[in-house]
Amino acid sequence: MSTPQNMFARVFVVDPAGRVLFIRDHSGYWNVPGGRVEAGEEPAAAAVRELREETGLTVVELVRVHHEVYDFDGVAWAGYFYWARSVAGEPVLAEPDKAVELAYRDPTDVAFHPATSTAMASLVSSLVPGFEPTITVGRGAAIDGEHPASTEPADGRSTAGLQAFERHLDAFRGYQASPWGRLRYEQVATNLARHLPPHPLRVVDLGGGNGLDALQLAERGHHVTIVDPSPASLAEATALAREHGCAERIRTRQGGIEDLAGAAEDGPFDVVLAHNVLQYIPDRAAAFAAMEAVLAPGGMVSVLVPNPASDALIAAVRRLELSEAIRLLDAPTRHTLTYDLEVEALSPSDLAAGMVAAGLGQPVRYGVRAVCDLIADDEAKHDPVVYAELLRLENLLADRHPYPETARFAHLVSTKPEATRLD
Repeated sequence: MSTPQNMFARVFVVDPAGRVLFIRDHSGYWNVPGGRVEAGEEPAAAAVRELREETGLTVVELVRVHHEVYDFDGVAWAGYFYWARSVAGEPVLAEPDKAVELAYRDPTDVAFHPATSTAMASLVSSLVPGFEPTITVGRGAAIDGEHPASTEPADGRSTAGLQAFERHLDAFRGYQASPWGRLRYEQVATNLARHLPPHPLRVVDLGGGNGLDALQLAERGHHVTIVDPSPASLAEATALAREHGCAERIRTRQGGIEDLAGAAEDGPFDVVLAHNVLQYIPDRAAAFAAMEAVLAPGGMVSVLVPNPASDALIAAVRRLELSEAIRLLDAPTRHTLTYDLEVEALSPSDLAAGMVAAGLGQPVRYGVRAVCDLIADDEAKHDPVVYAELLRLENLLADRHPYPETARFAHLVSTKPEATRLD
């Protein structure tokens, strides 16, 4: 058998009754949705894309459960299997020219392709009974392409980056569903929880995209307005809110930083989020002024940006690229491979000064993903036990000096001073 030059990715979706979403091809064999990994595409991103293209479902959380090389008529294919722990939407046969049936079926009633039947049977038996994967992923397997440490997608987009983002929506969804993507969202939610009161607040999420940050807040009772230039992302945010029973607490508005004032037509907000947005906005002083203007006295601004101080460490420790690490020490920009954009390397201390200059208080700084991106074994991060321990460690390091200084993201939380009382 030849060395694998081809890759495919497939996704298990299991309903509460233990039935698996299968698709039957024209040869009569059943399989789980999926297909070929395209050139330059990560398997996880391909899994997310293929599931959406074939079934209309959107992945909310993705876990890799198996990786193996298969022989199809003497040609080696590397197969990557994922479990979609959470999806949004209702399945439909979206590509009838490629398949004849899509349905949730009892896995004992279907016939698999002979080349993958053993693996499929093992995976189904592992996933269906308790809805938890029990397959141990080999620690020596190849990593899925380049780790997002040097290709981090932006959660929010300025208008300038919109076209690039729209071309890579599936890659972004794959990132969100990955262990490192989930860490980013869970850590930010934990940091914010330290500052939020128990009663419902009015929140605006600038560049909120498909709404994962907003969803976390809405599930806690807050009312969130997502402002984003991408119609596709906003439609997905609406669908996710409906799927999670939060439709009445999440609304969307197409636009950018210039539309914040319009979003506040019903009154000022208690919280403004700008997560992975500011590196795409050239005039950050104007951006901070716009945020301050729609914020109620005593309200909070939450800013998340990639931390350039992490890049040299990741290059040296994770990839042993020492010359690149030296270059990154003083490089003024970073290239995002996911969107093929050049963005400014933002200093968290400069951003903090800009927040204060706009009339906000001195921000509290947290680090997000202080150690995850230094660990080269991405396979291990898919293990639920390892992931849980990694999340626990990351949360402990988030505000413990010196770890925020070199974490992958800088998370700044600032409070607007209360209005001065005149006696």
